[in-house]
Amino acid sequence: MIKKYLVTPLLNKRKLTLVTSFTLLGLLLWWANPSEVAARLGRFSIPTLTALLTLLVMNLFFVLLRSWRITTHFGIHLPFIMTVRANMAGYAAGLFFIPLLAQVAGRQAIFQKVGVPPAVNSGLVAYERALLTLMSGGLAAVGALHLLGDNVVRQFMDRLAFGQVALAVCSGAALSLCLGRGHFEKNLFRDVLAWKNAANLLQDVFITFAALAAMLSGFVVVFVTVAPQIDLTKLLAAAAVISFAASLPISFGGWGPRELTTVYVLGQLGVAPADALAASVVIGMGSMFTTILVAGVALSIGRYSGDSVDRLGVSTDEAEIMIALKKKAAWIIGFSAALSVFFQLHVAWSETVVNLNLADPFAILALGALSLQAVFERRWPLWRFPQFQWMLLAISLLLLFGFVWGYEKIGVTSWAVNNRLFGWLVLLGYLSAGYLIVESHGAHGMRRFTETLASVACVIIVLQVFLRLLNSAGIHPFGLLTPNFEGYAGNRNAFVFQLLIVLSLIMGYSRVWMRRFQKAGGTALPILYLTQGIIVAGIVLTGSRAALGATLIMLLLAWFSRLVDRRTILWGMIVAGLLWAGIQKAQSLITEQPVQPVVTEQPTYLQSPFSTEMSDQARWDANRHAFEMWWQSPITGTGLGVFAAKSAQWFNFPMIIHSTPIWVLAEFGLIGITVFGAFFYMMLRHAFNGWKCWPKLPPERALLFVLLAFAVFSQVHEMLYQRILWLVLGVLLAQPSIASTVVSASKWPKQDAPKKLLE
Repeated sequence: MIKKYLVTPLLNKRKLTLVTSFTLLGLLLWWANPSEVAARLGRFSIPTLTALLTLLVMNLFFVLLRSWRITTHFGIHLPFIMTVRANMAGYAAGLFFIPLLAQVAGRQAIFQKVGVPPAVNSGLVAYERALLTLMSGGLAAVGALHLLGDNVVRQFMDRLAFGQVALAVCSGAALSLCLGRGHFEKNLFRDVLAWKNAANLLQDVFITFAALAAMLSGFVVVFVTVAPQIDLTKLLAAAAVISFAASLPISFGGWGPRELTTVYVLGQLGVAPADALAASVVIGMGSMFTTILVAGVALSIGRYSGDSVDRLGVSTDEAEIMIALKKKAAWIIGFSAALSVFFQLHVAWSETVVNLNLADPFAILALGALSLQAVFERRWPLWRFPQFQWMLLAISLLLLFGFVWGYEKIGVTSWAVNNRLFGWLVLLGYLSAGYLIVESHGAHGMRRFTETLASVACVIIVLQVFLRLLNSAGIHPFGLLTPNFEGYAGNRNAFVFQLLIVLSLIMGYSRVWMRRFQKAGGTALPILYLTQGIIVAGIVLTGSRAALGATLIMLLLAWFSRLVDRRTILWGMIVAGLLWAGIQKAQSLITEQPVQPVVTEQPTYLQSPFSTEMSDQARWDANRHAFEMWWQSPITGTGLGVFAAKSAQWFNFPMIIHSTPIWVLAEFGLIGITVFGAFFYMMLRHAFNGWKCWPKLPPERALLFVLLAFAVFSQVHEMLYQRILWLVLGVLLAQPSIASTVVSASKWPKQDAPKKLLE
């Protein structure tokens, strides 16, 4: 039964992780010589293997105990054996599927019998993962400091800009709560900061530490066999780093990242690659054997009969607790994604570069919650117009068709599988995260989502300006700075598109903010003008001509249609101009001083220059080749990934198509442009209320500006796969549930309730 429920939602991602894990493992085996690795496997004695398995069983016991205690701490009182069976179903599935999704799905197969909603299950997994990541990551940092030294670790952290990212996330969250926290957030944080929950957290930390101690001890037992001459403290430090890499939910049961990290870390201690790889294989096999053995025992004993399950059913009071927990879980997952979506990290480890977005785990958990809700509760997501989910299905089928069509011509390409097929699954996760916010929190969730995105975007802009001014003054900021003004999105086009989306939300909800501020006495009204001014100033600093054009068109539409109060537009532009002029003046004053800026490989710009003629020509040539490819196969296109595979012949390096419509035409033909065009048309029609009138409600106004920003900007850049776009679409197009509607209505006077709910 578990396998039946898991296969469908996880099929594409399963293929990706299998390819990733076994490709890394295969390359390492080839590099380390398979015969040497096989010969070294025989060196591990029976006592060593027995000790390893014993410690792994101890680790698993503490992990299961932690899960049971966390479930109890959240008000879900279940027998220990039931939580064991639920978790082991998830861990066993994680050996064959993506661990994060498999863990949620496997647990839900058991938890749904007692009425635990999928969103609550995902929230519990998120809490466990966050606790494990923080503690395991902390131990890994200490281990890396001990092994590699302070300079190496500092350089690694500087490349990640870890300090800047942490400051931006925390400051953005604090600013969002200061601007518009509601009763729900106040009650949530009051519960979190209660002494009882502090004691529960300490208990969870202690159990997690015990689990990590058992796991790291098992690693050391194996490492001693291949490196008996190395000090135990160094082996323990190496185990901390390797264990953290293996726990990341990006592989098939940890295979691949664990071996790559083991070879690199133990190699720094003088261990031969074949010995290191053999030790890693033994640990991986021991972990799989332990999980399968315990899962088999747990799932075969302690089964509850139908009467027993009924007795464990949820009463009326417990049902209310589940609804409250679901609202909390949806808030944590959805708003964590909103806080983290701006941050794209490029992690270089050995000779491998991994591209990570901090919000991806939350998006995957949201996708799991929504998928399992449809499977177990037979309740499909409700959107503001019914054709939306059918269009999502059509796009999914189109991508599969394009992949098969491309496979017929060039075979499987990493760009087609990783970037597009798996990327589409991740985008559906972001759509799900936005949906969970609105389903559980209604109009209040929409407004708080807008305030959160705006807060983080403003903090990033201010922080980047401050750090770049310090750099010009000869003061080295913590963490490296990118040459262009691009925030933490990886490139300035992605960052400026994030700002355009945030500007769209601000304009859509500006009238709601004005009413709130006016009710507060009008003293907070300048915050709206300042927020819009900071966002527009940030758009100018990126030096993106396409974004400047899109901003101008959006402001003109807002001015002449009166969708936004003209005072807001005017004062926002005045503030933006003053901020930009002040920044330029500060830059000029600093450069006049007899100080030297921090020397970097590339100049660090406060105001990014426009693209060079060479860059413009390369983009033009790429789009021209793409258009020619479409002309060769106008109906079906050339297939997914064909352009990326052939672009190296034209440019001597892989190139992407810098236009969403041209990309769709080139790889999917007229069929593709028809599907995506129909999708865009339906959303635009919804924004205009079936072409009857201008958008009246804040979500519809915001949706109109989002679609306009995308339509203009995507003509010269490929923006369809930007995470923030789908996160925002999930919020603006989700239909609030009846429960959230009733809760929202109860907050307002009876005569004002319908109007407030729509806003």
